[in-house]
Amino acid sequence: MKRNITDRLAKSLKPEAGKRVEIIDTNISGLRLRANRDGSKAWSLLATDPNTPKGEQKKFRITLGEYPVLSVAKAREKAGDMKQQIRDGYNPAQAKEKAIASAQAADNAVTMKMALELYDSAKLSSLRTGYAINRDLKRDFASLMQHKAHKITSKQIADVIDNKAKKAPVMARRLHAYGRAWFKWLKARQHITENPFDPLEAPGSEKARERVLSKEEVGAIWNACPDIGAPFSHCIRVMLLTGQRREEVAGMKRDELDIENQTWTVPAERSKTGRALKVPLPSAALEEIEAAMDKAAGKMLVFSTTGMTPISGFSRAKLRLDMATQKLMDIAALEADSEVEPVPGWRLHDFRRTMVSSMADMGVDPTVADRCLNHKAAATMSTVQRVYQQSDLFEQRKDATNAWTTKVLEWGGVNTADNVLPYDRNTTA
Repeated sequence: MKRNITDRLAKSLKPEAGKRVEIIDTNISGLRLRANRDGSKAWSLLATDPNTPKGEQKKFRITLGEYPVLSVAKAREKAGDMKQQIRDGYNPAQAKEKAIASAQAADNAVTMKMALELYDSAKLSSLRTGYAINRDLKRDFASLMQHKAHKITSKQIADVIDNKAKKAPVMARRLHAYGRAWFKWLKARQHITENPFDPLEAPGSEKARERVLSKEEVGAIWNACPDIGAPFSHCIRVMLLTGQRREEVAGMKRDELDIENQTWTVPAERSKTGRALKVPLPSAALEEIEAAMDKAAGKMLVFSTTGMTPISGFSRAKLRLDMATQKLMDIAALEADSEVEPVPGWRLHDFRRTMVSSMADMGVDPTVADRCLNHKAAATMSTVQRVYQQSDLFEQRKDATNAWTTKVLEWGGVNTADNVLPYDRNTTA
């Protein structure tokens, strides 16, 4: 839209519905101010190349600077000077290419290591998953870290991704997405002229997992947890009983807990959905939490080996858990005089799918089960369903979680007769 851009208008300009917004100045032809989705604002000049034949003239955009570093008056002044230079024969597109080529030829061209540090500082550090993305890029492109970023070829990138795909196809696909976004950022800031990821297709599509653990597997996992030691044993059992995400449980803090009312509030800033959730804690889950707190007396974090950071190293803990679970499954098979078979691969995240699957078998309303997992409202839901899904449904979730806990303990051979009542199918939301 065309407006007389004032400082007041520039200050109030914001993206709409997550989309960037651009206004065109009525005082200087071609001058534009854009409000980006990340909150930044930038001036640009849309100009025409006077060196091309009339009717075939090409337009190009020239970045002038960011607002408010570059004020309205300064932006108009700079735009006017640039338009005069263009009329005098200056070609911004050619100048940009020469500047990039010159920077690439210089000794100070960034290495992959430096480029990742820049990207982490400017972008990844502000993302919830930024640490993991940085770790994956640094690990998988370790062999290229000392190479100049602008000299990296598509062949080098393909070799890394193809090698990853042989062992971890899903991670290879994610690595392609992470790397492409990284190099797109580098290109936008003129560290490189071409993105070597662009010609490469992403590895095979990532299929949705459908692994649901059997009751025998759930019982074996429950009983195997103590063998891996605290605090992982307590943390994993709480994940199993509540169905909450690994990072959210691992980062649990004492001030998020209401022991008397047996609830845990996952704050919005730590929730994957950006929405807080009050989680009902069955007695068995609360016992695990209190046992972990006893071992970390005086520490804010419930599950921590340092007292300063949440537990990490789940891959090693999961490996120990797999071994302990397999041992218990083997013993059970021998006692039942049946064939000993390896436990199919599974992930901690499968607890969530297993829990809602069991809830479905018990007659739990799908919306209640979905709220137990703190999922976002699906786009395909009706208006009534979406409003209903936004409800807290705490009492219904409490009943469903208690019923699930009863199942887990029963499968683990624990007497639950005096603990939790079975789920009432007639419970209304």
